[in-house]
Amino acid sequence: MPGCVPAGSFAHFYSCHAAILAAVRQKIHLSYCPILPGHLSSGWSLVKTQCQPGSYNSPTRLVATSPSGKALACDHPDCLGNLFFDIEGAWETDRPGEFAFLKREGWGGSMLGLFLWQPGHPPHRLLTTEDLLVGCEGLGQRLVCARESARQPRHLMTLDLRDHGRSRTLFDPNPDFQRIALGSAQRLHWRNDRGQESYGDLVLPPRIKPGQKLPLVIVQYVTRGFLRGGTGDEYPIQLFARNGFAVLSFQKPAPLFAAEGNDGTLAAILPRLNSNWDDRRDIHSSLMVGIRSVLARSDIDPDRIGISGVSDGSTTMQFGLINSPGLFKAASVGSCCVDPTAMMIYGGSGLAHERTAWGYPPASGPGSEAWKPLSLPVNSPELMAPLLMQLADNEFLVAMETLAAYQRNKRPVEARIFPQEFHLKVQPEHRLNIYCRNLRWFGFWLDQPIASVSCPPDARDVERWSAMKAIVNNRPSS
Repeated sequence: MPGCVPAGSFAHFYSCHAAILAAVRQKIHLSYCPILPGHLSSGWSLVKTQCQPGSYNSPTRLVATSPSGKALACDHPDCLGNLFFDIEGAWETDRPGEFAFLKREGWGGSMLGLFLWQPGHPPHRLLTTEDLLVGCEGLGQRLVCARESARQPRHLMTLDLRDHGRSRTLFDPNPDFQRIALGSAQRLHWRNDRGQESYGDLVLPPRIKPGQKLPLVIVQYVTRGFLRGGTGDEYPIQLFARNGFAVLSFQKPAPLFAAEGNDGTLAAILPRLNSNWDDRRDIHSSLMVGIRSVLARSDIDPDRIGISGVSDGSTTMQFGLINSPGLFKAASVGSCCVDPTAMMIYGGSGLAHERTAWGYPPASGPGSEAWKPLSLPVNSPELMAPLLMQLADNEFLVAMETLAAYQRNKRPVEARIFPQEFHLKVQPEHRLNIYCRNLRWFGFWLDQPIASVSCPPDARDVERWSAMKAIVNNRPSS
């Protein structure tokens, strides 16, 4: 199918996802996606088929074709997947007609399983891991992959397909990293209010004094592999931990339609997700249950919780400030915001038409009241926790509605615009500035000192933020 690339490519899963999405949008009848390069020397081929062609969330299965042209499907549960619990790559081994494949599985899709499959026989599981395996390539009886875990950055390694998936490191680009004192990382599992499986990683400081109460920072919205800085890499998790913060690295749950088994087209599914902001409520529920599970510990301070996020994580921040008032004492976002005027007018007519089709309310007039559960500017200023906005110059315009509302109501806000950046910032100097300012921001508002060796202090920041705090403290109570 056009648009798909070999399974050995790092981009394979995302490319096939994009191809399926494009096909659904164009109402193309899509039934399969090749997951191995064509013209294998063995004569075999392997495809991932849709059990319900045209369905965005269709179950999938593996089908191998022998050199004689005989198609052999694998209907074993380990060969079946869907958009969010799918087979992420497959490779032919040194034995013609035998395939290795990686599948997303486990609690909330938090794990990867490695399997061997000979068509006509059930697949054989080699290993299950919480580690992230990406960019794998077949090398006979081994796979060569990039691997990373919660506390270990990406490195090259092999998986031996004849020895239960035993791993061996080929190259570690960060050998000195092992000498750094890291905070502990604990995987947490829970269910949200709908019973949907959710998870996150709780990272604690390397050293905790007896009786010490830790401030908590939420980092979003994918927590797989090395815990670096969340989606967008703007919130250095281990650096927060070294400065006395607890960090909950939160995994956004799969959309509601995945949990419900919805087999509709994307065009039919999206309005369902945004009706009464149901999908946002589902994400918020997962986050709240996760926070409650963390607060059940005796060493987390419930009065010092901050929230951060980029992209979808920014929207979770908005929803959290409004729907759990007073819980978050500070917030920081790397992009912003989903507001009526910003999204439906400032974003341009193309964006407005797209979001209308998604089920978003109009910017004004009848129906516009539906923005209240999501948009800060249409709510009480008392919900506006201190907010740091570190924005790319190519998309800062859509943040202006929230920024103006904060300024109009004299609420603590600071906006920084980074030149020649897009949705995710990539320039090293910008990334370093973003790291430091986030550390200082949460340190200031959550009353947690930041070591100068981690991030040099900035007296100008302290002066500005102290003036903001003074204005808030002097406001008459409502």
